[in-house]
Amino acid sequence: MKKIFNVFILLLSCTLLMGADIKVVPLVNSNPTSGTGGGLVANVMYQADENSAASQLMAGALYTTSDSYALFGVNKAYFQADSLQSITGVAYIKNKSQFQYFLDGIDLPIGDIPQDILPPLDGSIRFDVDVLTLGQMLLYRVDGDFFLGGHVAYVEQKFSNPNTEGTIFLTAKGVEDSSRGAFGADFAYDTRSTS
Repeated sequence: MKKIFNVFILLLSCTLLMGADIKVVPLVNSNPTSGTGGGLVANVMYQADENSAASQLMAGALYTTSDSYALFGVNKAYFQADSLQSITGVAYIKNKSQFQYFLDGIDLPIGDIPQDILPPLDGSIRFDVDVLTLGQMLLYRVDGDFFLGGHVAYVEQKFSNPNTEGTIFLTAKGVEDSSRGAFGADFAYDTRSTS
């Protein structure tokens, strides 16, 4: 977490030194499983190529009362007189999930486990979820306002620190750690141009 935050601050500092204009917007969040919180999103417009439209870098951070947090960034850059577009995104989310249930055998499927061998259940399901997402899209102008390109994406999801109810819930729902990736072709129509 600290390394990611330091990289975030370094990127914003470099952007300020380059004389870019930064706009900062507050974030407010409320979610029953991760609590209430807030954060900031910084938006920077810059010229990656003097013959192209303005490029945009957006980075943000969010923290909630459950000690959950999210860090994210998106960069959309234009090159070669607007004929090449690059969109890059990255996000890391640490969600400390907690929600209540009722011991009626429906929401928390404890099945045939005898109640006397279970530790005391406190009525809440808790577990942590770590999610990392990365994505990249490249588009190239093929004719007029039409672009052709491709994208790659990766998502990694890990679950940790469950309480007894959390372990039962995750097992019953078949939830487990996962990693997945994707790639594909893209077709776009974009009329913006500085040429």
